[in-house]
Order: sequence, then C-alpha cells, then structure tokens
Amino acid sequence: LFRSMRKFALSLLSFLCCACILFAGTACLAVGETESLIDGIVDYRLKESGCSSVQSLAQKGLSSGAGKGASEWYAIGLSAYYKNLDLSGYSSALSSYLSSNKISSATSRQRCALSLIACGKGGDSFVSSTAADSVGGLGIMSYIFGLQLASNGAPLSVSKDGIISEILSLENADGGWSVSGSNSDVDVTAMALAALAPYKNGSAADAVERGLSFLSSKQLESGGF
Repeated sequence: LFRSMRKFALSLLSFLCCACILFAGTACLAVGETESLIDGIVDYRLKESGCSSVQSLAQKGLSSGAGKGASEWYAIGLSAYYKNLDLSGYSSALSSYLSSNKISSATSRQRCALSLIACGKGGDSFVSSTAADSVGGLGIMSYIFGLQLASNGAPLSVSKDGIISEILSLENADGGWSVSGSNSDVDVTAMALAALAPYKNGSAADAVERGLSFLSSKQLESGGF
C-alpha cells in the first residue's frame, strides 16, 4: 500500500491481511504458512529500516512514518505476532502526529485508531471520537475498518450486526467486494473477510464462503494473486 514498488506493496497487503486476522483473534491460515510469510516481511522491513531487532523496529524504526500509512499496519501486525513487544515509542510518535495534524479521511482515522488499540491505547480520546463518527464515512473500507474497531472493543455508535449487514449488502455478484463497480477486488475482498472472520459461524457464514471461493478463483499456481 502507499509505495510505488509493486513487490513491497503486495507483501504489505499480505501482511495487512494476516495482521487483521490475528488482531481480531481468528487465524484462518495454516500456522506455518502464516509465520513464514510474516517472518519474511519483518526481515525485509528490518533490512530496509536498518534496525537490528524487532524491538528496535517497534520503538524507533516505525516512528518516522507514524500517522502516514504503512507504519500503522506494521504496528498492528507486530503487536499481535510478538507478545509483550514495547510499542510505546511508536505510539508516542503517533499521538504526537495526531495532535498536530488534522486527518479528515474516515479510513485514515480508523487506521490510526486501530494501531493505537494495538499499542494498548484503546482508551485514547482519538479512538473514541473516531469510533463515534467514522463508520460508513467512506464506503466499504470504512465499514470494514469499523467492524475491526468494534471487534477490538472500540465504543461505536452503531452495532456490530448493523455494520456486518452493511458489508454483506455491498457484496458483489461474483462473491467478493470492491471499492466501486461490480468486479470484485482481491485486496478489498481479503480485508472484508478478515473483518468478518470472527462472525463466520453467524449471519456472515455464507458470504464468507463465497468470498473465499472468489479469492480461490483468483489465486495463481505460484500461490500469489
């Protein structure tokens, strides 16, 4: 996401999907496959940042990008994958960024709120204000991220069932989801499924199966998409 290099963008997308699934407490991929994928992406990020350890990356390496995109997804994923990781350096940098910059995009605010929750800052006023007025503010992605907020304890003004219903209503005929149009997008579908994963045995069951079938139909022999 947010980078011009296609290889890095695809890796970060994979990381995002795994991070969201882990963050919501539902691991759908085989453990070994997930760990191998995440380890490789973390190693790439360590080399790129010049950090010697994951802790150094969490404390310093992510801080320069706090509030700007990729760092938030890394913080979310790292917090879920490495237990007891100290992300206080990053969360302080993010809080500082948020206090001096106005973010108007609903999904950008949700991204930052999710990362604060991952850092143990779920009680931050930015989280509560974002949860109160961002859901549905920018189409399908604001519902997907809104459901992630709800699943992780944020006090939303709308119910989980209501958000799930909105996501299900936006499903395309091919079984997936997209930001616009009727042709589903692999990335958006993967993120929708990550948000719906905790509810796969309830009202979202059939839609999750259709979404997985859509992703399977788009998967290449190499395992990529």
